[in-house]
Amino acid sequence: MSCFTLRTIVDNLPAGELTARMPRKVPAGETISRVEAPRGELFYFIKSNGTENPARVHIPYSPACATGLRCWEKAVGHQLADIPDD
Repeated sequence: MSCFTLRTIVDNLPAGELTARMPRKVPAGETISRVEAPRGELFYFIKSNGTENPARVHIPYSPACATGLRCWEKAVGHQLADIPDD
């Protein structure tokens, strides 16, 4: 979104208190979410037992750049455009 669009949205918000209420208890169940990040896929797993706190939250840290680090010794001395430099 552009800055103009964001400013237009914020300027036209109605005045007053927020009227949306979020439930304190999350329904029991499980969910999985995957999103594409700049360096690979991010994966989230959340399990609820029907209380205010989740029973399990798992966010594995395994970005694509960490998987590719094993091949770096073969890349020494070559010009590769897509190797992260951090």
